[in-house]
Amino acid sequence: MTDELKPCPFCDSSDIDCTFWASDSGIRSGPGCSKCGAKAESDELWNTRAPTQKEVHLTGVVNSLIGYMSDCQITNQNEWMNRLAARLNHALQLIGCDDRIARHGEGFQVITPEDCNEN
Repeated sequence: MTDELKPCPFCDSSDIDCTFWASDSGIRSGPGCSKCGAKAESDELWNTRAPTQKEVHLTGVVNSLIGYMSDCQITNQNEWMNRLAARLNHALQLIGCDDRIARHGEGFQVITPEDCNEN
């Protein structure tokens, strides 16, 4: 059993009862929303949420990126890293994220809008 139940996935109410329903025998019970009546078989199922559209899209973009970069015939590491940064930035743009990826030494650095405003 989890310590904290998330708000209702249907009406967003925080008025969640951990024993909202019970079986006729009273042996089993589960959480439910006192406002709209939604219920689940267990706390774990109540707290499970489907991935957002952005998360689904980002997963697809990342998987495509991994496939693309694996298939690249680039022998120059610098060119490979630059292409990877460009593809990552394109993925961030597609999901509406304002953060950007920049080359930093041998790796990458995340640049947030706040970082840009500091300069």
